[in-house]
Amino acid sequence: MSEFELVQIVENTIAQIILIIGQLIAINSAVIVAAYYFLNQARVGIKIAAFLIYSLGALMYFLFAVRESNVNTGAARALLAIPENERSSTAAAILEFADSPANLVLNIATNFSVFFLWVVAFYVVFLWRKKPDGRDVVPGGGRS
Repeated sequence: MSEFELVQIVENTIAQIILIIGQLIAINSAVIVAAYYFLNQARVGIKIAAFLIYSLGALMYFLFAVRESNVNTGAARALLAIPENERSSTAAAILEFADSPANLVLNIATNFSVFFLWVVAFYVVFLWRKKPDGRDVVPGGGRS
């Protein structure tokens, strides 16, 4: 594969991961809306079913992101195999960022965000309550 193709693979996989995270945020927003309007009045069985379906979808998106990440890593390794004096400045910049602390923070934040979204969905479906008069009530009896 040429360097150009490898750089394209790296950039395309990053774009796919960004889209996947965006889809997870959109799905989470839908769960919040569903909980506010419908699930707060539902029985526990319906809540469990809805959460399991959400969790399955979120897991699938997460695994697609892992797959894209593995492809990205493979392409970056192939770029690394190109002798340093033959690499373009774009390939060098990609490899430089891949080894940077900023990339580590980005990877941790991305993985944490998926877990955080799942925890938020769990909280909204099972723990958050809406009083009949429309006011929100948080666990422990307080109001928000």
